[in-house]
Amino acid sequence: LTGSTGLGIGADSHSKRTLADLFVGGKFDLFSRQHSFAIGVDYAQMNGGGGRSYQYDDYPWGLREVDVFNYDPGAFPPSARTPTYLTALSRQTQRGAYATLGFKVTDPLRLVVGGRYTDYEIEAAGFDLNSDGSLGAASTWPASYRESAFVPSAALVFEFNDRWSGYASYAQAFNPQGSLLQAPLPGTPLDPVTGDGYEVGVKGTIFEGVNVAVALYRVQRNGEGMQDPNYPWTPADRGATCCYLSLGDTTTEGLDIEFSGRLSHGWQLFAGYTHTRPKYEDEASGTEAARLFNWTPRHLFKLWTTWNLPGNASRWTLNAGVNAQSSFSGYTFDWVGAGPPRQGGYALWNASAQFRVTDDISISLYGENLLDKVYYQSLGMITGDSIYGTPRNVTLRVHVKL
Repeated sequence: LTGSTGLGIGADSHSKRTLADLFVGGKFDLFSRQHSFAIGVDYAQMNGGGGRSYQYDDYPWGLREVDVFNYDPGAFPPSARTPTYLTALSRQTQRGAYATLGFKVTDPLRLVVGGRYTDYEIEAAGFDLNSDGSLGAASTWPASYRESAFVPSAALVFEFNDRWSGYASYAQAFNPQGSLLQAPLPGTPLDPVTGDGYEVGVKGTIFEGVNVAVALYRVQRNGEGMQDPNYPWTPADRGATCCYLSLGDTTTEGLDIEFSGRLSHGWQLFAGYTHTRPKYEDEASGTEAARLFNWTPRHLFKLWTTWNLPGNASRWTLNAGVNAQSSFSGYTFDWVGAGPPRQGGYALWNASAQFRVTDDISISLYGENLLDKVYYQSLGMITGDSIYGTPRNVTLRVHVKL
């Protein structure tokens, strides 16, 4: 086998989400100044899992080549399938309460403080599947996991004048990941991700219509879950999500720059650049986690312009732009015996044209990836889970306002 191969697997799954958010906000006067507040509670529950996974009998795992560029569905007729396992039945519930207060300290200075209390709970049960698809033995995966925390935040905003302002903000992070298990099997839940985020920036207007925003940020996180390179992918303990490891302390620093607005009558422009520098704090040790911490492109650039033609051609609007980014990698495992997949830097050029027939009817032609760049929009591991980006395509739309 020299090319892409099919895994010959399939799955049925379902999920249900219930969301609620109740809040109240307003303004109040204190010390001869007007301030603001917001108080709320929210609730989210997701019932999911219970998906049956199958192996198709005529297409053994990884033993059938597939031409992904000239895929022929007729080469893969329907096949009998054998149940393999049932993903864990789970119920994730998150309850929260939050509040923010905005104080007008002086005319140019505003202080915003807030906080959120989060209570997170996951309940789960997994089962083997018998050959006839019925439920078998129950899982030994932990039946329940619960975490809670209070997360504060604060920001200062200073208005230099009616066109420019600066700000500084701080926020803690809390991200439960009890559904990710660390080795050895049957696994124990990973601790929540915790950390701190800092950001400073300025916003303003230049050239009587162009908005400018510049921000520097630093995010420190601890305990981010990542698939354990020492364990091949496995359904683990009857569908549990194992095995993962904690990345330890990571730091991401970056710069964001944006320009947007009107350059002249009928001509709009948006341009943005992001530089990101992630770092695994134990990188000098040469650990697997450090070697795998490369999936974030270091550079992102976006440019888009819109031109509404003048005079008798004013019914026409032309758009063009480019999205570009630097290289990034996926991840690998020692048992594969190969390095991680890598996508080099690339640029995607797009354009569109709209013609307004009447005030109620318009015709638009959209072109995406005009140079037909072949690229991965996301990377998994060397054996799979990498997704090709959308090839060149053109779409014609007619919009009628009734």
